[in-house]
Amino acid sequence: MGRGRQPEAGRYRKRSQSGILRILKDFYGLAVLAACMAFAAGYYLSVPGELARFVPFLAYAPTPEDTTHARFGICGHGPRVNCIVDGDTVYVRGDKIRLSDINTPELFSPQCRREAELAARAQKRLQELMNQGPIKLQSGVGRDRDVYGRKLRKITHKGRSVGDYLVAEGLAHKWRGHKQSWCS
Repeated sequence: MGRGRQPEAGRYRKRSQSGILRILKDFYGLAVLAACMAFAAGYYLSVPGELARFVPFLAYAPTPEDTTHARFGICGHGPRVNCIVDGDTVYVRGDKIRLSDINTPELFSPQCRREAELAARAQKRLQELMNQGPIKLQSGVGRDRDVYGRKLRKITHKGRSVGDYLVAEGLAHKWRGHKQSWCS
């Protein structure tokens, strides 16, 4: 009965401890993974349009006349869900929309100081109009998208085009198929 044949006293205990530690490590990893998945699911369920972007069969299919109740900020960095790009371009539920009935001054490449000033005012005024209550998106009879891939829509509030407000205030031109100068 030599010592070499008998198992060491702590040998089995070490294996069982390492087994328990292994199980705890696996459980911890699963718990962290589950927490990350729950956080991501909560985010995508809380931001309108985001879940539909990753799960196509849940996508929202707008009708030709679609009513939206939302708050609109100015677009910045990060997700663009409901925000104002400039005086005639907005994001509604993640879709980039070009107001089809007007053209406003260029905010990002103005040709003169007057155009830059009017562009900033048009953006701010469009934000105010979009936040005054429910808006309706109406498809036109022509093309569905412009050359940049933006959806072409007329946006109305209480039955009146938001573009009409901007035109009446001198912040937009009626769209006639071409841009008009803001610098003359």
